[in-house]
Amino acid sequence: MDVRLVHDAPHSALALVFDIEPGWHIYWSNPGDTGMATTAPLMPAFDVAQFPGPERFVDPVTEFVTYGYSKRAALFFGLPSTGVEGQEFTAEAKWLACKERCVFQTATVTLSGSAAAGELDALRARLPRTVSPALSSEGNTAAAALAGGPFELYPSPELEARLVAFRSTDAGVESDLKPGDAGDAAAVLKRSDGRFVRFNLPLPAPPEE
Repeated sequence: MDVRLVHDAPHSALALVFDIEPGWHIYWSNPGDTGMATTAPLMPAFDVAQFPGPERFVDPVTEFVTYGYSKRAALFFGLPSTGVEGQEFTAEAKWLACKERCVFQTATVTLSGSAAAGELDALRARLPRTVSPALSSEGNTAAAALAGGPFELYPSPELEARLVAFRSTDAGVESDLKPGDAGDAAAVLKRSDGRFVRFNLPLPAPPEE
């Protein structure tokens, strides 16, 4: 596994790039039914990692569904207002690489130059775009009005813990949710054209007694 921290100069960003061996994969911020979320705190701390939309993996034996990346992945960080000149940036990466078996791996990498022109364009295009759909709810079912379906759902851990069922409809998406603490949780959707969008979905509270 080759891991590099590079300057994505055209987009005023840093990118932590994982070149993944054939047949292996690593995990998204929510690994799914098994696995471990990839983490990479950046120092000095000034931005949280932005994850491109992931792939879906289904184990043929257990039928576990996991979310992650094969071949190449990158986590993106916006630059501080001071830019990169004269500063040293370090990422402390931790991830689980899996094939027939899984291997826990770590790397401490410092900024090593700039990405080649166009090198990260395909990964950057998978970054979810934040949208604000019209939301409605009935009982424990929440609906979001969206165009571009049918959709695939990639839930945040908070949403997955409350999710009972998900449906892509002609009008957008519907999610059946367990009641619990009120709040919201991030939903990432893959559109039919392969682009990703994200929004916060309100979580239902228990009915008042």
